[in-house]
Amino acid sequence: MVAAMAGGEPAVGPRVEAGGEVGGGTGYGGSLMEREKLLGSMWGRRDWMAEHGVTVERTGVYTLQGVVSGGSAAGHDWGNLYTGNVVTRLDTEKADLWRGGFLTMRMQMRQGDAVILRAGTVSPVNNAALLPLNEGQLGDNAWALPELTFTQYLHPKFAVMGGLINTAGWDANPIGGSLQSTSHFMNTGFVMSPVIVGQLPQTALGGGVIWKPTEKVTANLMAMGTEETAGTNPFTHYEGTTFLGEVDWEYELGGKPGGMGLSGAYSVGQERLGITRDPRVVLEEFDETGEVETKEDAWSVFWNGFQYVSGNEERGWGFFARLGFSDADPSPVSMHGSVGIGGTGLLPGRHRDRWGVGVYHQELSGHGLLGQLGLGNETGGEVFYSVSIARWMRLTLDAQYIDSALPKVGHAMVVGTRLAVDF
Repeated sequence: MVAAMAGGEPAVGPRVEAGGEVGGGTGYGGSLMEREKLLGSMWGRRDWMAEHGVTVERTGVYTLQGVVSGGSAAGHDWGNLYTGNVVTRLDTEKADLWRGGFLTMRMQMRQGDAVILRAGTVSPVNNAALLPLNEGQLGDNAWALPELTFTQYLHPKFAVMGGLINTAGWDANPIGGSLQSTSHFMNTGFVMSPVIVGQLPQTALGGGVIWKPTEKVTANLMAMGTEETAGTNPFTHYEGTTFLGEVDWEYELGGKPGGMGLSGAYSVGQERLGITRDPRVVLEEFDETGEVETKEDAWSVFWNGFQYVSGNEERGWGFFARLGFSDADPSPVSMHGSVGIGGTGLLPGRHRDRWGVGVYHQELSGHGLLGQLGLGNETGGEVFYSVSIARWMRLTLDAQYIDSALPKVGHAMVVGTRLAVDF
């Protein structure tokens, strides 16, 4: 879940995904339609800052999404949501301080209304509505400082990191995306493994080590708080500890690139209350029924892989898959899997466009209080096409059909569009 970007700069996520998070590059020059950022170099100021180790990336995303069939009776049929993301990075070597140091700070805000509750599905139908993950504020305006980390390379193959860790970009997949992707799938059943809910927060204090024995292999071991702290004081809300280990490796099969990651998490020491309030699984309607209350340890294991059949990440297509299992008590999702195909350049002359088709399935816990709620299993499908209007702008068209796990909901059909602009 922690890898190195080109040039040695660390980044959260096992692989840096092309088109995954708008704002990932530093190409400021060029004409209006060819530059990487809308505002360009700002008369050379951004180039000068980058040469001296400071980059500031700003992304705005607008989502219009509606429930056109089925769903629950909660909320409006259509929702408008705006999210903003500002990432500031410092390279201490370029700043003439010392070698091997990288500081990352992220600010996020969310405004408007999403149709997550209206859809009536356990898996949220819009990943942007979960950023930042201010617990208990699903559907409300929110802002947070979800990341402030420092990474120090002690050796070209070994680093230590710590601070306010953000996990939204972890477990990334170049074809499937990650939780903070803006040009991949919108349903969280494709961009993350929900078996981690109740163990691994999006934002918490922590630290760990990163080891990269070869160019193709990365391993890490992390320890962080179990309680979600987005939008709160992380020093006063630290409770429990989650230990997380992962190994990621990339390879070639038949001359085509592929890769996978295997992760495991184990959490201890937290008094687990209100797991039904974690927005990454939509179980808010059961808050009044009662809360999951236990001090038992929890564990999960999850796998993530991709394989290109034609071309590569720049232009080509292939398969992706996710598979995860948890203890199912107190974790609300006992098993999750997703599979699909996707890539770039589907249509002639549109080599920057991205597309994907996939299906996910997840099984809810049948133990403890959750086992008394009558929850079933959930299966959903999604298809999207992301149009590259310019290097700094993408318009995604999306459609989802979900057979919900919630009783009395049945199915939901959701359509929407997402506009992402990198400033």
